[in-house]
Amino acid sequence: NWVLTAAHNFYFPGEDKTPKTASQVKIFIGNDPNNPQATYSVEQIILHPAWSDGDGGFENGNDICLVKLAKNVTEVSPATINFAKVSPKLNDKIWFAGFGDYSSTAGQNANSYSKKHALENILDRKVDGLTSKKNNVSYEGGLLAFDFDSPDGTFNT
Repeated sequence: NWVLTAAHNFYFPGEDKTPKTASQVKIFIGNDPNNPQATYSVEQIILHPAWSDGDGGFENGNDICLVKLAKNVTEVSPATINFAKVSPKLNDKIWFAGFGDYSSTAGQNANSYSKKHALENILDRKVDGLTSKKNNVSYEGGLLAFDFDSPDGTFNT
């Protein structure tokens, strides 16, 4: 009944006046958010404590959030936890998948959520030892970074 996601989904400093409340959010389950397999109510949203400072803290690795659902998800199996804790190395192949809201982008239907996107790329940068502070509490973290490489390999900046 927990979802790990990006904090900017619920509050984007500089654009939003306040974070979204649990009652304002629904979680869609399935491969197409426009035709969800199931919809879940949210019980609690926990933004990283340092997310709301400055420009949101992208550079400090604070763009993270936990969402507690009102009931357990039964339609899908949870992701497998990497108990080996093998950390990716520079130049390793990495994969990401998820959804993004592109409804205000030219050519997109403003009344539809986006489709699922997935990518394979090379880990270009790994930044450890980032710290941020909020209310005299220090938070440590890091970032994994990649850019959008050209398919023919001629541009990887």
